[in-house]
Amino acid sequence: MRKWISLAVVGLSALSMASPKRIALVVGVNGYSFDKAKPVFNKLRSASNDIGWLRLLLGQLSFDVKQISETNATREKIMGALKELAGKATDGDQVLFYFTGRGSIDSKGAGGKNLQPTLVPFDGAADTSDNDLKMSDLEAWADSIKKKNATPVILLDASYSTGVTGSRENRFYQNSPKCQPRKGSPRADLWKGPGLCLSATDTTGNAFEWRVDFASDKWRSPFTENFVAQALLQLRKATPRYSDLMRVIHLAWRRDPTYMPKTRPVPSMEALQGDYDAPIFGLGESDPPPEPAPEVKPVIREIERVQRQFRVTIEADDDVANPGRRAALLKKYTERVAALLKTSFAEVVIVPEGGALPDRRIYIDEEQRQFMARVIGDEVTRAEGAGTQNGAILARQFKAKTPEELFKQGGFPAYLERMWLTEKLWSFMDLNRPTGSLRLRAKATMESEDVVRLLVQGDGPGSMLLLDQDEADGVANLVWPNERMGEMSFEGNWSKRLGILPESPTGITRNRAIVIRGVELPAVEKGAGFDKSAAALLRAVWDALNAKGTVWDWSEAKYEHKRTP
Repeated sequence: MRKWISLAVVGLSALSMASPKRIALVVGVNGYSFDKAKPVFNKLRSASNDIGWLRLLLGQLSFDVKQISETNATREKIMGALKELAGKATDGDQVLFYFTGRGSIDSKGAGGKNLQPTLVPFDGAADTSDNDLKMSDLEAWADSIKKKNATPVILLDASYSTGVTGSRENRFYQNSPKCQPRKGSPRADLWKGPGLCLSATDTTGNAFEWRVDFASDKWRSPFTENFVAQALLQLRKATPRYSDLMRVIHLAWRRDPTYMPKTRPVPSMEALQGDYDAPIFGLGESDPPPEPAPEVKPVIREIERVQRQFRVTIEADDDVANPGRRAALLKKYTERVAALLKTSFAEVVIVPEGGALPDRRIYIDEEQRQFMARVIGDEVTRAEGAGTQNGAILARQFKAKTPEELFKQGGFPAYLERMWLTEKLWSFMDLNRPTGSLRLRAKATMESEDVVRLLVQGDGPGSMLLLDQDEADGVANLVWPNERMGEMSFEGNWSKRLGILPESPTGITRNRAIVIRGVELPAVEKGAGFDKSAAALLRAVWDALNAKGTVWDWSEAKYEHKRTP
């Protein structure tokens, strides 16, 4: 008898120490019950693709997933599934709720101001929030999860107020946000509950959809697409953190804030600390990367293929006084500029207007019988004559009599290549494991309001580049070697001290030193030849890193610049 009692106790003990699990409820709605009753603000197209995309990641991480979509996604069924999910949660579990569809605000709120955000289910109504999932419903659910010592994670791809700027750029993709507009204004805080809440935008910003395949008219939501793509890529290298994924998403919009106006992901960049700086979905710091499932491998290969592309959109400004001018400019120049780009860069892919965020947007125009090209999404606050004016971003401008002459001069394509390769090298470090351990160290110290001292040290021979990325605008730049030259090759134990002038008056800047071994790099030139020679240098580094057998390593230092008034 005592043996049986002993065995029973052991069995109960083993059950009580079961490994934490990952469970999820994913909800998606494109069409709504009120769509036919009255005109809708916008027609959604991405929900089913969003869910399928997210489930690739959840499957990779062994989530047990329940899905509710379209006509089944009623308030009653969603709330019932949330209750069921909470009932399954135990100590240490990761419990995810995901929603893609329309958001709105609580129409029953007093005074029409400071209203709580809501999610609109299939049986929601256009003008009333009676059937909506209010944020307080989700906050109470998250609290019930937290009381079981499990971690609630809320992932929302919706927007809660119209927030449309009316700018021309809106029409390049689904030109209105994923919300159901109602009278009143939302509260400032999207989330007041426990756990982690990650959202495509805040309560007054925009969440959009874009086309990922023009041939089949396939759509996804940018937030879901980027979150999943970055997670899958980073899982090949190490355990990604929520902060890693959200930082990439934030910086994409900061680099080109006119593409999808008022896209403000949550949490903010400043809030990416504490629990948001933890590994995603409870992964361990030292967990080995999971082997990609058969259905995930081709997806990762496709993401990698797109990552290596130089994606460019060719656009033209509207002219209110002459509505036909934009169409005439595009007809006259688009094919010519596209052909010149493809001749200059083997990696160029021309992205139609309305596609996923391109690496660069080139605006074409004519001015005083000259062809003009403006580059959106790079040194918009740094180039001479650039900045913001009347809320519009002015970008680096190039002029010549014809597009052919502009490309022949060399400055324009060299500039494009330098900026593009700098950002590709920055991303390469995030997504790939170094092939050598070169004991590289970088340290940044604020010497004064206007000068940062950077110390980089390494062991053994190699050639070094220094890049930086200002989180104020998301632009990566080649810092060293620069137009004032600089030695790139080192032998033995070496150190390099650099003085850097911060570009932004406040905020965080990251510096990355990358060292490669056994590769002879071209020198950079001063003055007018800098862009072309820097592009050649970066191309040599890019080709070396993508070749088998190259030994490389990198180190990062960051500093926060706070200039006093």
